[in-house]
Order: sequence, then C-alpha cells, then structure tokens
Amino acid sequence: MATSKGTKPPEAPDQTPLTKIQSERLSAIAGVSAAELVGKRPAELAERLKWSIDPRLWLYRRVCGQVVKRDPVTGVDYPVPFATVHVEDTDCRLLFYSPVGSRFSWFYPFFCRREEIATTRTDACGRFCVWIPRWDIDWILTWRAKRICFPVIFQRPSWREIIDELQPIPRPPVPPDPDPGPLAVDRLRVLEAAVGRGAGLGAAAVQRLATASHAAGFGEAGEALDAAMDADAFEDNLHPPLPEEFVNVVGGEGKRDKGNLHDLIRGSIAERVGLDPKILAELDLRRVIGPFRRCYTIFVPVWQPIFDVPDITFRVTQDVDGDGTEEQIYGESYFQVRWDAGAIPFQTLRAASWARESRVCDAPPPCAAGSTVAAINFAGLMPVTAPYHDNATGYGTKPNRPRPGGVPTDPATAPYCLNVNLFGCLPRPAGAAKYRLTYRYALNAGGPLSGPLPLTDTGRFWHPTSGPPVPAVASSNGWYDLPPAGLAGTPEESLLFAFDTTLHTPGFYAIKVEIGTGAEAVIPGATSAEVNFTCDNRAPTIGRLVRWSRTGGATWIVLPDDCPVVRRGTSPVDVLFEVTWTVMAPAHYRDSTTGAAGCGASGPAPALDPSGQTVSDWHTGPLDNAMTYVLTYRLSSGNAEGTYSFGCHANSRAFNPSGYVAGYQTNDWLYDIPGPPIYSDNRVYFSVINA
Repeated sequence: MATSKGTKPPEAPDQTPLTKIQSERLSAIAGVSAAELVGKRPAELAERLKWSIDPRLWLYRRVCGQVVKRDPVTGVDYPVPFATVHVEDTDCRLLFYSPVGSRFSWFYPFFCRREEIATTRTDACGRFCVWIPRWDIDWILTWRAKRICFPVIFQRPSWREIIDELQPIPRPPVPPDPDPGPLAVDRLRVLEAAVGRGAGLGAAAVQRLATASHAAGFGEAGEALDAAMDADAFEDNLHPPLPEEFVNVVGGEGKRDKGNLHDLIRGSIAERVGLDPKILAELDLRRVIGPFRRCYTIFVPVWQPIFDVPDITFRVTQDVDGDGTEEQIYGESYFQVRWDAGAIPFQTLRAASWARESRVCDAPPPCAAGSTVAAINFAGLMPVTAPYHDNATGYGTKPNRPRPGGVPTDPATAPYCLNVNLFGCLPRPAGAAKYRLTYRYALNAGGPLSGPLPLTDTGRFWHPTSGPPVPAVASSNGWYDLPPAGLAGTPEESLLFAFDTTLHTPGFYAIKVEIGTGAEAVIPGATSAEVNFTCDNRAPTIGRLVRWSRTGGATWIVLPDDCPVVRRGTSPVDVLFEVTWTVMAPAHYRDSTTGAAGCGASGPAPALDPSGQTVSDWHTGPLDNAMTYVLTYRLSSGNAEGTYSFGCHANSRAFNPSGYVAGYQTNDWLYDIPGPPIYSDNRVYFSVINA
C-alpha cells in the first residue's frame, strides 16, 4: 500500500479538523449534533460550545513510542528513522472466537472503517510522540464498560500474565543470597514447557527473557526484566485452533477453487451466530487478530459477532525503495494500546522485514569545523581514547572489569562484539569525493598483521532528515561516496561505518579512514591514524555431568541425556546429586552462575548439601577463561514427584558500545552490564518418581 510521500507540517492537535467518526463519538458523549462538529477545529468548538460540552473532553493524552525492526539473527531491535506514523480512528465489526478449552480468544474482522486523526514522523532513533483527543479515549472506555468482560477480552496478554497462568513463580532470593537460580530457572522452565506444548511462544522470545532473568539475578536493577515481562507475548498475530472442518479450507490460501468452500464456511458461521451471510461477505479466516486474554467471569458462546468496536490504531509508512512514495511497513495494530492504563505505556511498533532500519542512534557529536584530517573518534557512544580504550590491545578498559578477590580492578580486557558503529571525521579537502575504511588483521594484538583490506557493507543506507533513504554502495575497492547533503543534525552526520563484527573472524583489527578523489586516488595528508579493535563474538561453552545416588554417595548413577528419570523407590528416600559444570571460553570469559529449580510449591529446588558451596564465579584477570563447579545437592524424600532441573549460565566479557545495546554509559562506562549480548545456557531437566 503506497501513500503520498509528502506529509503535513506539524500543527497543534486542537487545530486538526474533526473527522466523521470523531464527530460521531463526541456527539454521543456530549449530546451535541454530529453535524455541528464534523470538519470543525477543536480549538474553535471548545470556545463556542464551552457551556455545552464538558471542558475536560477537550484535553489530550500524549502517547509515545518507537518504530523498530528486529534483526532475525541477533534479535536486536534497530530503529526505523523518518517514517510516518498514522494514527487512525477505527470502527470494526468483529467475529469473536473463543475455542473451547483455550486460554485465549481471537477476533476476525469482517468490516472496518478508518479515518486518520493525526500523523507524526519518527526521529533518527525511530521515536515518536502524538496527541490523542480525550473524548476518543473516553468513547472507547465507555463502549467497553457497557459490555460485560470486554475490557478484559480486548487486552493482549503479556509475558508476565502468561507465566503467572502457567505456574506460580517462586519469590526471588533475598540479598545477600547471591544464587539467582530458582527465579530465573523456573521462568525459563515454564516458558520452554509452553514452547514444547505448541503454545505459540517462540524460542527467540524465550531467549530474550532468559537474558533478562539472568540479569536480574546478579542484584542489578530489575527494569530490563520488568520491561521484558510486561511486553506483548505475541508480537505477531497467532492463528487459533479452528474446527477440523475449517482447517483444510483455511490452509488452502491462494487456491481460487476454494472460493465456494469459503462461502460455505461463512454460511455455517452466520447460521451459528444468527446473522445474514451477506453481512459476513468480507470475513476471511486467514485474517485474524489475537490472541487476547480470555474472560472466565461468564459463559460466552464459541462464536459471537460484535458490531462497531471502537479503537485507535497505528499504521506506519516509509519510502523503502526511494521511488518518492511511502510503503506500509506496519499495520493491523488493533487493541495495541491499553487505554485504561493510568499512564499510557511506551509503544513499540515492530516494522516489517522490508522496512529500512538505521544502525545509528544517539550518536556522538560530529568532528570540529575545519578539520582536514580524517579520524575515528567513537565506537558507538564510547570514545576510542584513554581511559576508555586501549589502542595497543584493542580492548575496552572499563566495562566488565576482572574481580580478583571479588573487587573490580582496572583495567578491563573487554573485546567488542555485534554491530559497532564507528564515528568520526570525514573532511573534504580539495578534490575529495569519496572515502573508505581499510583494516589490517592479526589473530592477537602484537601478532603479524595482514592486509590492508577494505571494509564494505552492501546493505547500508544513509537516512537524511528529508527525502528517501540513500543507499551507500561500495566500489570494488571499498570506496563510498561522501555522505549526501541533508544529514546535518542527524546521528549519521558523523557516521563512518557500521562495523558488523559478526561478519569477521575473531581477532585484532587495525582500522583507518582514507579520503579519496572521484577517481579513487588517496588524498595525501587526510588519512586517519589507525584505531585498533579486538573483536570476539564467541560464547563460552558449558559441559555437564550429573550423577545421583540413593545411598548417600556409596553408589553413583550417571543421569542420561535421553529421557532422564530418577527413581527414588516406592518408599521414597533422600536423593543426592553431584553436578559438574565445566565452563570454558576461547579467550574472553567473564562470569558464570549455576542453580537448581523445583517443580512448584510442593517441590522446592534441590538444596545444596553442604550449604555454602560456590555457585557463581567472575574472572580474575585476562588469562582466567575457565571455571569448573562440582556441586552436591540433596532432594528431600518429602519433595513431590515431578520435573526438576539444574542449570548453568555463562557470559563473555565482550561488550557493544552502540546505543541500541549498551547500558554502559552508567557511571562513565565503569559498568558490568547485567545482560551481556554474548552468552551460553546449559540446562538438564529430569523426572523424579517414586518407583
């Protein structure tokens, strides 16, 4: 779907004329004829009708958010800059479907009308804010309040609600207890079990929650975990379990001979809900909204039509191909906002795969005016000078410092990972038309350097403040055109290169910037000094061996990987477990932690026996790259039968200083980020039975 590229200049929200739908809603609330309102400006009406309409209805609520695009490989959300966010008043007729036995409900739209009530543009970091009229929101809440249970049904489930419904979460350990195992492990066990049952919970989402759960375990602030738990559990619409007689027809998308069968389905549904089949002419069971929380306070029919459901929805467009028109990159956002919330939460709109994202956000300032020599000044948001960066070793020297004796000690030896944005100066001496970055490579700092070779990235785009994205395409020798006009004031004004370290071999990179002519000849005197980076995206490996004993350790039985079962006897006895974890990193181990998980209130986690064994570790220096745990646990005979587990989580000390990943700016980069981007998990689940 394409729209005109031009956008209206921003104006005060009370100067935007009322649409037909808005006028109808305000009329229903205020008792004023819709004909008197349509096409009029709220500022004008507020004065003319101030004794006829409650003044509070002329107020506005501010809704803010960010448009992002998720990298399918790394799971990182990158901002979508300079896109148009359309805010729309929506009235829909929905077919409510609540399958028997399901914890969720779904909606099938069969007629919708939309009118645009506001537009805004995302900034260079994909962020936006927009003002929503109070009466629009009041109408939504009033409409829902008159329908029993619909305020609940129109709420999308969060991860927190899903997990709470699946199983109660045990209370976290109370400081100074350092073991975060049960809290993090139980969350993951519940989620992974749900994935195994086909609950529509993706493995990638479980991994994101895993990182947040482990992060919270180190006594750090829980904001990241709270944000992850409160996020929408279903980022994409998930199809419901349909009746068997419908499945084959719906699965035949794209086959024209299915048309008559679709008509039969519509007729069958119309008969069940008591409607004329013509009303459902636009119903398509391949277009679904949900799932939503199901209401259990009353009995509801499996199929139920709901007419003229109001909502305020978002649609996002962007000129993704540079043809002068904007294509839709986000839509179908019904019931995205919980309008009944006290403070409207920050909205994350996840754009389609064809959106043009930016790898640059919250960039450092550009180089000084009049610069004649190129320079690399920042890696992400961090200066590449002392005391933040050691140019001899290529390491960051502040994040993830070693802890000999448990006390953080300078310097850190933290390599760089993922996408590292390089910022600095691109001077334009006489004849300058192009630039490039070249690198020399060694396996380790101080080793023999090969090269130089050019750095290239064929998927790179500049994002001017006006106009479409401009592709940055390198020549065969790695030369790019100097950045186009229109970047002043954007984070990309000082961007040199988005250095994706995942595309390169781990090791030591000496990088410099060259300025060239249109004929790709290097201009003398304008080349930057080399800045060195050690890069490593390799996660630690975790090996395990679990043995168990019913005889107090006199005889040990190795727990197999395939269908592990612990039989503790028909008259259950205490069981001892010996758990060995072997953590190793190629070069950059940071820390690890271990734990055990139970199977609910009646089956608390196996307890360390004896207590006081070491269950976590932090590297003590650059050569400390391994840790072995040999832990003994006791499972009481009084614990319930069920599934228990042991787990180990290990982090690399690699870090990413770019804005969409880093939290290191806290305390001037002297920070151990609670959820490092490079990590490994190993977990063993086993069943305990009385046999």
